[in-house]
Amino acid sequence: MAAPMENIQEATRNEIDTNSKTMNCENAETNNQIVDSFQTEKKKKKKKKPLEPGIIYLSSVPPFMTVKHIREIFNNIGDLERIFLQPDKRPGIKGKAKKCFTEGWLEFSDKRRAKRIAKMLNNTPISQKKRSKYHDMLWNLKYLPKFRWGHLSERLAYEKAVHLQRVRTEVSQAKREASHFQTNVERSERLGRLERRVKADGGAWEERRVEIPQRSTDEELCKRIAVPTGKHVRATKRAKTSRVDTSFLKNIFS
Repeated sequence: MAAPMENIQEATRNEIDTNSKTMNCENAETNNQIVDSFQTEKKKKKKKKPLEPGIIYLSSVPPFMTVKHIREIFNNIGDLERIFLQPDKRPGIKGKAKKCFTEGWLEFSDKRRAKRIAKMLNNTPISQKKRSKYHDMLWNLKYLPKFRWGHLSERLAYEKAVHLQRVRTEVSQAKREASHFQTNVERSERLGRLERRVKADGGAWEERRVEIPQRSTDEELCKRIAVPTGKHVRATKRAKTSRVDTSFLKNIFS
């Protein structure tokens, strides 16, 4: 009875050892699979480059078209991020015309998509509906390579600074003119008071007259400078040509 019990125990031990070995092998395989999948995901992530934004220039904006309309149109085509429309700043514009824009810039998340959109929609009708007010108008789009939104903000800041500088110069010029006019008015008032005082004392008042020399006319210039006639000019030319440089001849023959 002891021999078969020992055989049974040995058999169970062998089975446990084999099972543990198979479990270890399976765990190692699963670990290897997890590591391989993680490495492949890493490689895929490295291969995927981040999207670079692209900007499209809109050279003319249809009248009364707003940012909302443009966003509704271009969001169906690509991922539109930012829009800037330059308002019409011409003097004398009133009413609804103030809402018009002259040009615009559209920024898309992918520059390749932006390039395709500009190529596809340029010189095409804005709306296919006949009742639309934009039916007879065309898109004027151009993709701007190597152009970033920061360049646009820098340009707008520069234009704003130039406008402020121009306004300052105009204001300073207006102040100078106003001060000059005020000083002239005060001077004339002082002279008027002085004139009334002199006349009240029975004296004679002589008005000061400033004479500004005018530019002389052509007739006056001709009178001042004796213009030679045709015969006199010919005679002077002949005399100049007939003259001989005697000093040169003396140096040769002396």
